[in-house]
Formats: sequence, structure tokens, C-alpha cells
Amino acid sequence: MKTILESIKLTAVLATAALMTGCASNQTETKAAPKPQESAKPKTNYKDRQYAANPSKVKFGEFKYVELKKTELNPRENSGGNRQSAEKIDEILATGLKSIWPDLKVIPPGGDFSKSDQRTLQISPRIEHIHIVSVGARVFGGV
Repeated sequence: MKTILESIKLTAVLATAALMTGCASNQTETKAAPKPQESAKPKTNYKDRQYAANPSKVKFGEFKYVELKKTELNPRENSGGNRQSAEKIDEILATGLKSIWPDLKVIPPGGDFSKSDQRTLQISPRIEHIHIVSVGARVFGGV
């Protein structure tokens, strides 16, 4: 019985020592950063890229009214957590836009934009795909 306890203690001490020495390593060798490959394509400015948006034909100052619809979720993504995230996005978006346009009108889900004869900027956000990582997945799966 005594030898079994001694062997367990010895195993625990050796495992602890191995873990501590493994963590205490000091790597002094530095690796050179890989050189970026020179691309055959000439560098272009942001306007020439595919994802650059076309400039607006109407200046924001010309709009008399601004209306913001609540964020619409893709029906496959419309679950409880995703809906809460969309509501948080709506809250942040409305706060930011109200700092620019204090008279911002927020339209509830299912509502329609007003039929104004004045210039009205109508914003209708839509989320096609959203993925929320749970706390458990973040803790057990790592970053």
C-alpha cells in the first residue's frame, strides 16, 4: 500500500515538473518573416476594386427625412439569440444615425415606409447570415 502511494506521488511530482519545464522554455531563435510575394497585378486604388460602392448621386444633405426600418433576418436565421443580436444591431444603428439625423424615424417590423413627396432616405437593413458563438463553445473550443 505504501509503495502504491509513493509511486502516485512520484508520478504527480514528475508530471508537474515536466509541465513546468515545458512552460518555462525560452525560445531565443527568431524566424525571419516570409517575404510577401510580388503580385503580377499592379496596385490599384480603392475605386478600382470590385467591392467599392458607387458614389451616391444625391448628397445626404438633400434629404429632408430619414427613415430606418428594423433589421430583417433571413427566415432560416430567425431564432431567439439571432433576433436579440439583430435588435442590438438596430439599437446601435439607430443611435449612430440619430447623431447625424436627429429627426430619424424608426419603422417597426412589418411597417411600410411613408409616402412622402419630400426627399426621404429610406434605410432597410437585412441580415443574410449570422453566427453567434456561445460562451460554452468559446471556453471549451478556445478562441
